[in-house]
Amino acid sequence: MILRFLLFSFTTFICQTFANDQDPGAITFRDNCSACHQFDGSGNESMKAPSLAGLPRWYVSDQLRKFRGGERGGDSKDAPGHLMHMTAFKLDDRIIAYLGQYVQNLKPVNNRHTKDFDSKEKGKELYLKNCKSCHGENGVGNKPDRVPPLDKQPDWYLLNQMHNFEKKLRKHSEQQIPKLSEQQMKNIAAYLTALKN
Repeated sequence: MILRFLLFSFTTFICQTFANDQDPGAITFRDNCSACHQFDGSGNESMKAPSLAGLPRWYVSDQLRKFRGGERGGDSKDAPGHLMHMTAFKLDDRIIAYLGQYVQNLKPVNNRHTKDFDSKEKGKELYLKNCKSCHGENGVGNKPDRVPPLDKQPDWYLLNQMHNFEKKLRKHSEQQIPKLSEQQMKNIAAYLTALKN
């Protein structure tokens, strides 16, 4: 019984490894993305590289095209975004589609709440008032309107992106976002990372 289990496990490992060696998304991720975003897509705060694991492929593909075209990361003041712009510049639509599929299939990371950002209850009130109409009550986003999910990102990344919107380093939608204090932004991030995904 144990021998059969070990043989099954080894065969599964070999098949998955072989499949990943043949998958253009896995190869591109390994060669272009894993140095910052980690092999499992869990991200790296010290490099300001967000978690990608489990993000929907439509969102990943949309963002890679925006990075490639300079709509995101075109401003050198946004150093992590600019690095992404330079990386995505060489990706064609076919590879972007494969990358989106590969990232979507990575297992999401559970530990998204890493900072003490005070009150998630205050954040819930702010989120429901200012963000829910587009991003949904649980932050899952909206594919038809291309509104990104917020329910899989760590708190530090959510806060960084709110700063980028505030500084106009990243474009928000046509809808104007309200002026929020630093603590209010932290509270929203705390609320979002307390949600179960």
